[in-house]
Amino acid sequence: MKNHIAAILAGALVFSASAVYASGTVSVSADPKTETVKVTALFDNDEKVSVSVFNANFTVNAVVSQKYNDEMFKRDFDAFSVKSDADKKLSIDYVKQLAKPGAFSYKSNGDKGRYAAYAVSETGESAFKYFTYIKESDYPAVLEEFNLLKSAAETENFMAYYEDVFFSNPNYSQLNDESRTLIAKELFGRKENYKSVDEISSDYILNADVLKFYELKETTDAVKFIVKNADLLGVADIDKNFLSANDTYKSSIAEYIRKKGAECYNGWRKVFAEAANQYGAGITEQDSGNGSGSKGGSGGGKKFSAPSNETNNNIWTVQSVWNDMDLSHWAYESVLRLNQRGVVSGYGNKNFCPDNNITRAEFLKIVLSATEIDIKGIDCTFKDVSKDDWFYSFAATAQKTEIANGDLYGNFSPNDKISRQDAVKILYNAAMFKTYAMKENREYTEFIDGESIADYAKTAVKQMYCANVINGYSDQSFKPTAYITRAESAKMVFSFLQSAV
Repeated sequence: MKNHIAAILAGALVFSASAVYASGTVSVSADPKTETVKVTALFDNDEKVSVSVFNANFTVNAVVSQKYNDEMFKRDFDAFSVKSDADKKLSIDYVKQLAKPGAFSYKSNGDKGRYAAYAVSETGESAFKYFTYIKESDYPAVLEEFNLLKSAAETENFMAYYEDVFFSNPNYSQLNDESRTLIAKELFGRKENYKSVDEISSDYILNADVLKFYELKETTDAVKFIVKNADLLGVADIDKNFLSANDTYKSSIAEYIRKKGAECYNGWRKVFAEAANQYGAGITEQDSGNGSGSKGGSGGGKKFSAPSNETNNNIWTVQSVWNDMDLSHWAYESVLRLNQRGVVSGYGNKNFCPDNNITRAEFLKIVLSATEIDIKGIDCTFKDVSKDDWFYSFAATAQKTEIANGDLYGNFSPNDKISRQDAVKILYNAAMFKTYAMKENREYTEFIDGESIADYAKTAVKQMYCANVINGYSDQSFKPTAYITRAESAKMVFSFLQSAV
């Protein structure tokens, strides 16, 4: 099959398969909005590579096992290679020759469907990756397709088929069998139809995140998980005293939930309510004896109501988290994920204010929190930063590590709005301090206003662009001195966390 591929591709290099000296991998990402496909072909040796992308024409309800797909592709490929119009089921979407292993992007003209990207090295080794390609205009049809599914099993097939598009955070295929089945049952069991594909994707992310609870081995880690994700899980709606309760009570709740077995979001909340009813109202030591119940006891305490399917059909109630951001917002997932990590938060009125500009101190806090850089017990010598400032420790850490520097007068200007180029520079410096390796996912394309980027930020801008952490505007400009917004900051930092290794 390797020889067939190398020989028949239009304009492709003909490689010898007499000896195999390399092994490789292929990864693919497709953007429905821009209709572009990015293919990365990596081999052990620095050799020429021929890459081709076929429309494999697998349906959603086809058996999704790798063995089955491989056999079907080989059958269809053999028919393609002899050019039998009657049997030919494959069509070439794109062919690319690379001087060495690497990545490239192209704008696809293909229709919605299942594709296979094949890479063949000069020494004859091949690698491939299946992926699903759709356009944004296909979203209504995909939404209808999901809402018409007839079983949890069909839902599993749907998630496997559209993994690359809607179910990649985390990758559906990387979940264990139990998690895949539980999420499929949860999504299929929703009584109301979904209103958007983004809503489906967000439900998937939410349930996958909740299932991480059951991967934790230590009770202390389980307690930390509940505390950290208290808002997301709606803990206070079930037990308003949990967060202020003593450690023994929290541990009892966490252990009860773990022993009950894995559950998705709704099931987790029901079991949490059961635990709260069994162990009491979560009374703190200071609260004991106030007539509301006995500390740690199972009697006399407040009874908590488990969420019912009748009142909790929409398990992803984003509006109760951010009033001014919905699932369609381009930065919503980034804000959600960083909020789950405790990196960003909103305001008291439940607004995130995504379009507000962000200050230097606020952006520094986000970067240092996301990268977990914290040096204790050091002083900050910036002239405009005092120990009473909420950002003092962040400024001190940034100064000590040289992640952020002051001006010629020794000022940090913490309350000034931060420019795009300064934000990129600070994030880049943090990456260098943590010795993160930035994946080079694409070649650098000079911005039309590249000469306006300050010399101190040019390397940072280039590296972050190549790693897919930042992008320019539609007119190919970067606008280095423009202020960065809260949404843009969250998007950039979350993209960085995905890219850094």
